[in-house]
Amino acid sequence: MGTKPCSLAGCCFGFGDVLELGIDCQCRLTFNLLNQSKILFTAFMLYVMMGRGQSLMQCIGLFGLFAASSILSTGKAASSSEPGDEKSLQFYEGIVPCLAASVLSGLASALSQIALQVRPP
Repeated sequence: MGTKPCSLAGCCFGFGDVLELGIDCQCRLTFNLLNQSKILFTAFMLYVMMGRGQSLMQCIGLFGLFAASSILSTGKAASSSEPGDEKSLQFYEGIVPCLAASVLSGLASALSQIALQVRPP
C-alpha cells in the first residue's frame, strides 16, 4: 500500500480541521457533544474498512455515548429560544460541518490504522 493511506489520512485530518471552524455557529456544549461522535465514526470506519467488529462491552459503551449525546443535544435544542433563521444557520454552518469533520476524522483514523498494520515487503 505504501504511503497512500498516510497521505489520505493527512488530507482527511486537514480538511476536517477546516470544517471544524463552524464552532462559532453553535454553542460550546453542542460542539463538544458532536465532537464525541468521532469515536462512533472511528469504530464504524474500522468495521467497514478492516472488518474489525467491537466486543459486547465496547458496543455497550458506544451505545451509551450515543444515547447521552443524543439526550443532551435534543434537550439543549428544545430549550433554545433562537429564531428560526438562527437555528437554520446553526444547523447548516455549525452542526453539519462538525459532523462532516467527525466522519473525516473517523476515516482518517481508520486509514492510519491500516497504514500501521501493513508490513513492508
